This record gives sequence, C-alpha cells and structure tokens, in this order.
Amino acid sequence: MDAIIIINAGVCVLLCAVLGWLIMAPTVPDGVVIKLGLIVTAIGLLGCALVLLGQEPVEWRALMIAWLLVHIGMLVAFGGLVLRVLHDPVAREVVHAVSGWPPLGDRS
Repeated sequence: MDAIIIINAGVCVLLCAVLGWLIMAPTVPDGVVIKLGLIVTAIGLLGCALVLLGQEPVEWRALMIAWLLVHIGMLVAFGGLVLRVLHDPVAREVVHAVSGWPPLGDRS
C-alpha cells in the first residue's frame, strides 16, 4: 500500500473525528440543516477512509460515491449556514463585520 493512500485515509479519519466533535458539541450553535450536512460529510469521509484502506487496488466507484456524499453534505451544511445568516440579524452583522460586504437583506 502506498504511503499517499495511508496519509489520505488518515486525514479523512481525522476530519471525520473533527466533524464528529462539531456534531456532538453542545456549544456549537448549529441548526438541523447544518447538523445534517455535517453528518453526511462525516459519513462520506469515513467511507473514503474505509475504501482507501480496503483491498488493493482501490475501488474507484466506491471512492467516488463516498466523495459525492462529502460534497452533498458540504453543500447542505453551507445552505444551512446561508439560511441561518439570512434569518439571524446578529449573524448578518457578524458577516458584515468579517467580510466588509453590506448586510444581507439590507435594501439601502
């Protein structure tokens, strides 16, 4: 097994663990949509690690399905973040302060 495959699988497991902590941490203010996106992303990353550490040669179809789960989960989480920013005035002000863009929904 190549070293690059082992490194990629290790990074996938590490990112899955970080997402698992984000999902389970009660202090992280996320909603249902963001949490669902993070769960799907973590499942996809775990699937990537299992496929990479599985049999040799790597089955590319299974790896692409796992990456599809990662991308779908990230899109769902990003959509939930956009919804949160659109509905929360404090979050709009934070986005304005960080990015310098005018607040979303501001008509002036």
